[in-house]
Amino acid sequence: MKAIILAGGSGTRLWPLSRQMYPKQFLRIIDERSLLRATFERVLSTFKEEDILVVTHKDYKNHVINDLYPYDRFHLLAEPERKNTGPAISYAISYITHHLKPDPNEVIAVFASDHYISPDSEFMKMVKLGIEVAKAGYFVVFGIKPTSPDPNFGYIKRGEALMQNPPVYKIEEFVEKPPLEKAKSMIESGQFFWNSGNFIFTLEAFLNFMEKKESQIYEFIKTNQMLKNYKLLKEISFDYMVMERVDNGAVMPLEVIWSDIGSFEGLYRVLKENGQHCKGDTICLDGEDNLILSTGRLICTIGVSNLAIVEEKDAVLVISRDKSQKVRDLVKILSEQKRPEAFFHKEINLPWGRELTLEESPSYSVFKLQIFPSREIPKRMHLHHNRIWTILSGTAIFHGSKEEYLVPGQSVFIERAKPYSIKNIGLIPLEIIEVRVGEYLKDEDTQYVET
Repeated sequence: MKAIILAGGSGTRLWPLSRQMYPKQFLRIIDERSLLRATFERVLSTFKEEDILVVTHKDYKNHVINDLYPYDRFHLLAEPERKNTGPAISYAISYITHHLKPDPNEVIAVFASDHYISPDSEFMKMVKLGIEVAKAGYFVVFGIKPTSPDPNFGYIKRGEALMQNPPVYKIEEFVEKPPLEKAKSMIESGQFFWNSGNFIFTLEAFLNFMEKKESQIYEFIKTNQMLKNYKLLKEISFDYMVMERVDNGAVMPLEVIWSDIGSFEGLYRVLKENGQHCKGDTICLDGEDNLILSTGRLICTIGVSNLAIVEEKDAVLVISRDKSQKVRDLVKILSEQKRPEAFFHKEINLPWGRELTLEESPSYSVFKLQIFPSREIPKRMHLHHNRIWTILSGTAIFHGSKEEYLVPGQSVFIERAKPYSIKNIGLIPLEIIEVRVGEYLKDEDTQYVET
């Protein structure tokens, strides 16, 4: 069995928590784990780590590596450009076919990385049952019983019953994001499920379908030319490319708490289930039905209702909860104005760890660095500014004008035009306060030195 976790989407609807370069699968908004890590560890309860593939966009590669640390035996596939879930899954299938020596009857399970699901045990129990249905030749999708007529979801109409225990139905129809009134009538009929975006099928069934219906992609898979020809692929979802066109589609109802957290209204409903209307450093008095989220600074509210107030290090959002879908319009305006807040967080992921911006000015900048165990910043230098490092935690070996070991409380001066490198030789993350002083402070003033 192989598991594919899709982690390549961009983030706009949960701004300022998510950004275009920091989508929601990396957010820690329900508990201390990101949605991606929660998905990975949920899948890990049934699949071996070396049988898990995470497909992401090339810009998110460091995000995934750092977010899933210290796991390192899974397969990380980086798309060169976004082409939606159809090509992403096909890319993973090609990798499985040519690198993992699969059995022709290998079962493939596909999971979205940015959904909230609870309890994990019940979901994975249904996955195991879904695997057996897929072995019988079906393309399985998990359906969610709708709780409201939401026009932002895809819907699946059930047909005849294929099994009674657990209930499995033949797929009769897909309806993508219907108007509100149509969604109401569909729910009243009792025949529709929300499309959860989680699928199970066999490798043989997928390849047979692609050979008949998507000959170009099939040829790229067969000849191991997916990446070389990725730009030629049309942007299409797996639902449109496969599920809506197969004759052997099956839907399995899921009796779990599920949300795609596609808006602050969706996040409100999830947190409400867990009794967390106000999260972080907050004091909320004499109000009701609010979503108050603080990632750092104290937020106090008195006598307000039906609001979403979200605080990040560089931005604060205040909206009516019923206007959650308008966040996308706001991000469009920010993007058109080329505001960095639309694209980036103050914290960025790098091959060696993370860098958090604490303060910036024309003449100096302050950052907090986190270098993971056994990782290193390779030899480099800066031509227009000096850097001062103070170690907060961990143990490092520093190579500058001389080799020296650094421990908490010690500082080192990095002079411009002088090469240096540093490696975390300890067992815990190495944390450093970095101060840059000079006439040009951006990362472009970095030249890597060959060793």
